[in-house]
Amino acid sequence: MRFVQLSVLWFVTIVAVGFYSDSVKAESIEVDVVYPERAVDAGLTLTGSISAVHNAQLASQQSGVVANILAEAGDVVTQGQLLLSLDDTLVQLQFEQASSELNIAQVALQEAQRLHQELTALSKRQLVAQTLLAERKANITKADAELKNAKAKLALQQELLNRHHIKAPFAGVVTDRMVDLGEWIGTQNHVFNLISSDKLRVELAVPQKYYSHLSQAIPISAKIQSQNKAEGIINSQVERVVASVDTVNRTFKVFVSLPKHNTFVVGSSAQVTIQLPAIENTQVWLPKSALKRHPDGGYSIFAVNNNTAERVFVEVTQQQEERVAVKGASVSQQYIKAGVELLQNGVKVSVKNSSGNAL
Repeated sequence: MRFVQLSVLWFVTIVAVGFYSDSVKAESIEVDVVYPERAVDAGLTLTGSISAVHNAQLASQQSGVVANILAEAGDVVTQGQLLLSLDDTLVQLQFEQASSELNIAQVALQEAQRLHQELTALSKRQLVAQTLLAERKANITKADAELKNAKAKLALQQELLNRHHIKAPFAGVVTDRMVDLGEWIGTQNHVFNLISSDKLRVELAVPQKYYSHLSQAIPISAKIQSQNKAEGIINSQVERVVASVDTVNRTFKVFVSLPKHNTFVVGSSAQVTIQLPAIENTQVWLPKSALKRHPDGGYSIFAVNNNTAERVFVEVTQQQEERVAVKGASVSQQYIKAGVELLQNGVKVSVKNSSGNAL
């Protein structure tokens, strides 16, 4: 008997729902609609460290005793500025010797050329043997080769002399000095640490799931929170994405450019918000009442187009007490905000109240 009652109740319910559905299709339903609100967390906010584009530990190309130190930690130096010199007494003497040998070779070549010219003049009058003329010509070739050899020796000594002096490879700030006067240093000893203070950037460790978003070959905007309240937010962009994931932290490096004149220093922290291209302007907030849950666990909402309810399938990304963030909804479309459980695709509707503004 109870089974019969349940069957009758189920039949009546189906008929009622069917009647309601037919009535909905036949008559226009008044609905309240709302424009979505752009999700404020559409960007990726991370904290990174300020690093220099150039950060070098300078070493000598030659072994020797430190004779002069011309830079200290904290000094601002220009490219090519002399920072340190080694004792170059021996190499300076070798340089002077090579210079003298070059002068001797130049004089020898000039003399060989003069003798050849004299003999050439006599040969025109057939007063000398051709073999002697060929010998003088060979002497010129030999003298020329010796001159080139002398030039090479002088260039070698000049290079060795230059290697006794350490110069700044780029403009920047000396952060450390590791040697002192009188110390013997080799080519493996670090002498100075130099950073490019005018070329800074923010180094971020980004979770690997965002690599597909940031590896796109398009400019990606970023906002840097300045330490100076007067500067506020610094507008910038992603400079470089490193295509390598750390196997421990599962993160990859991203560098964000900094303008030349800023208040940041190397090693300090900075907060950066990156606008992810793949999700930019697609996450929106809607009232929870606008969301219809499907038996398979999916969700949909209803847009209003030409006084007709149109189903839009969405992905829920966040939930709060009274609203949800979804992906897949247009920012310029109106959506029915309540009473969506019994709505069907294609039902005629009329807008009673509207709230919000198109984005």
